[in-house]
Amino acid sequence: MEAVRMVLSGRSTVETARHFGYSQSVIVKWIQRARLMPQNAHIILTRSSRPYHHPNELSRDMINKIIEYRQRYRRCAFFLHHMLVKDGHKVSLSSIRRVLKRCEMSRFSKWKKWHTYPLRPVAERPGLLVEIDTVHDGPHDDRLYVYNS
Repeated sequence: MEAVRMVLSGRSTVETARHFGYSQSVIVKWIQRARLMPQNAHIILTRSSRPYHHPNELSRDMINKIIEYRQRYRRCAFFLHHMLVKDGHKVSLSSIRRVLKRCEMSRFSKWKKWHTYPLRPVAERPGLLVEIDTVHDGPHDDRLYVYNS
């Protein structure tokens, strides 16, 4: 915004670019963006570099078709993939899983084993915790083991 103010006070864009160490075209773009902002703005907001769309993203029709199949069959992503491919739609199993997860239409398996991990020990003083590592080298029948602690 300081560069824009400098140009508005009468300096050229080339002088301003040399003063701040940017290219002249960047200064011109900042001036154009500053005109779209309110008069009392102190900064020019940085635009996101995130793309609007991915070139390989699923079409809205395909997403709606996946949701429709899920509501019709009430089955897992693997079954939905089979039915969609059978009906002539080209979509991957991972895309179906991703759409179901994004639309909150998937749930965890009742057979999934949830693990609880113990708390990590706290190092109260230097030398209390020891890290041990093993390196295996050589063929399986004549292997060299190197222990490091």
